[in-house]
Amino acid sequence: MSAADAAAAVNAAVSRLSGDLTVIESQLGISRPTLRELAHDDAPTLCRWHLQLLPSVAYFALLELSEHCCQLVERTTQALEHELAHVLPHNHGGVNSIGLPLDGILEARTSLLAARLVLVGMGALPKAGALVQRVGHVSHHALYSVACSRRNFASVLALLQQLTPSDDDAMAGASSSATHGAWPVSLEARYVWIRFHLCALPTLERQAAAYHAHMVAAHSTKVDQALSIDTRFCCEPLLLSQWLRSLRLCSRDLASRLSDGSFPLDPATMLPTGSDQSALRTAWAIIGEHEERSPLAKASIAEQSSCAYGIWPLEQEQPEQTSQHLPRTVASGLSLGAPHELFHRKGEFVRAVCENALNPCQLVVALGRGVHQLEVSESMPTGDVPQDEMAAQVAVQQSITSDNFSARCLCAHTKLPLYLAGGDSVVQCWQFGQAYQGQALHDHLRAQYKLPAGGRVVNMRISPVCSEQFGSIDDDGFVSLWRFQSGGEMPLPFNRLQCHMKRGGDLCFVESSVLLASVGLSQSAGTKSLCLWDVLLPPAQALVASCTAHADGGRCIVHCSADQSLVSGGDRGEIVIFDLRQRKLREKWRAHPAAVQALTLAQGQLCFSADAAGSLKLWNVSSPCAQGESDDDVIEGKPMGEWQAVGEQGLLAPFVGTKGGVHSLFFSSSSRFLLSGGGDGRLMRWPVL
Repeated sequence: MSAADAAAAVNAAVSRLSGDLTVIESQLGISRPTLRELAHDDAPTLCRWHLQLLPSVAYFALLELSEHCCQLVERTTQALEHELAHVLPHNHGGVNSIGLPLDGILEARTSLLAARLVLVGMGALPKAGALVQRVGHVSHHALYSVACSRRNFASVLALLQQLTPSDDDAMAGASSSATHGAWPVSLEARYVWIRFHLCALPTLERQAAAYHAHMVAAHSTKVDQALSIDTRFCCEPLLLSQWLRSLRLCSRDLASRLSDGSFPLDPATMLPTGSDQSALRTAWAIIGEHEERSPLAKASIAEQSSCAYGIWPLEQEQPEQTSQHLPRTVASGLSLGAPHELFHRKGEFVRAVCENALNPCQLVVALGRGVHQLEVSESMPTGDVPQDEMAAQVAVQQSITSDNFSARCLCAHTKLPLYLAGGDSVVQCWQFGQAYQGQALHDHLRAQYKLPAGGRVVNMRISPVCSEQFGSIDDDGFVSLWRFQSGGEMPLPFNRLQCHMKRGGDLCFVESSVLLASVGLSQSAGTKSLCLWDVLLPPAQALVASCTAHADGGRCIVHCSADQSLVSGGDRGEIVIFDLRQRKLREKWRAHPAAVQALTLAQGQLCFSADAAGSLKLWNVSSPCAQGESDDDVIEGKPMGEWQAVGEQGLLAPFVGTKGGVHSLFFSSSSRFLLSGGGDGRLMRWPVL
């Protein structure tokens, strides 16, 4: 079904249901304002993905709740952009890296276009509005991603030849056809294909800018200019920036694995067999003038003339420059670039940070006083810009969620635009705010959860398997479990365990919603500071494994599924690894000179750690150091990377009981950034190379 047909079906459904609504009002005595109020309460639970978008739009359109319709479209657009960030154009296959079929992407595109037609038709959206243009951009980029993933070069060429993004359903049909040809699997062929996209992305960016200019010029006399222009969505396509960043990382990795004798590479010899090679050749010719080139310093004049169209490594991929950017982590393929300051509150300290799972541009920061939401937008760099300089063009929009609520920890939902904020004797559930039609961000408090005996929430985690359940640990050592619910009541936890007698530090779920691990401090030295619990068992039998990991207590813990282990940091600066298969401590080493206050897994078995002195280190969980003689030996670790003076102590640190340094780390797998915040009141964003 085309977008126009789907929009017509929605309008027809709204017309038919309007008569039923009149009958309900007359026979049941339920007024329309009452129905609108009920629909307002249901809004956060609707439209978790594109299959619910059109029914939800019809539901709210029937009740004339146009603002909720627009929020649903924007939320689904964010979700589709998040999915597309995982469907890199150079990858091949029918399913992206997180399991969504490519046909599902095209269905989501059709639903978005149909919803846009409905909202524009009912006057809820201006024809040149920011959200209208954003849907157009994501529609075009979805077609390009699917066409490239399926090696449909005729569709790729047609998309690159368009002056502006198109909503043509015939183009969607061409992109959704079967996979074309067999692409060579050599490193050379993969490198050429990635370089093709590095040339094509600037073309897509110019199309986005031309589309914005066309929409504003065509409708400037019909709509308010203040509503028709929002450069955050129209002129700075974040999805293209994410693609560009990932492609450059892949390009650098492949270039380091190819020998000097492999260059220059001839694109003509890398074409897939049995495909429309003429279309791909034409596409190369269109984008060739925008290719990111390096000087042909290694080629003689004769070689340059005979290989005029050959592909050489980019300038930042030269061996000497690669070693400069990646001094210690070339083998692992991961390091950090120069950080960019996203947020700074003088005299404050950053307690925690989290990211919207559906929109990595939206962040929440917990300070000593108040919780703040940030929305980050960045323009797409052009030309040969080194990876560690790409974060220079960043703009941050800020809103204040609550100045009165002091949150010590944050945790974002994995499937919904919600986050938890834990404070004194209460956990609050907030919905991420939206900058609708260029207005300020507006957050919404959805629910509150009360600790039975007061106490301060130290940390929280949402179950990765059952996303309707979350747990918290407080400073008295109690672990509490709740189920998500909305409403004005403040429910008590359905389960509560005394895990540590003196102080709770952190907790994490272990591959299920019933098995969790905790670290903390008990009454006396030598007691179990790292514990594994089965919450389905009676409290007296719930402890299934434990070890004396930290003499002065543990501060943080993460579950490394790739290594089947738990990684925890302690007050003396030590890090330990607890083997889940053998149920015993496997490794213990001296990692930092001060207390380890934050841990986050990067990818696979790589883990970042940060301490109260402001140092940041990268470890390989599988081999952090040499084996000690016994579990009690604490030997020096061997980090893969180390960065000093990340966060210094703020002015208010002695008065609020913090030790300064780095308090929070968060690794964004979708945008490949590391976020750090601490005692200097700064939130820093580190590009992961």
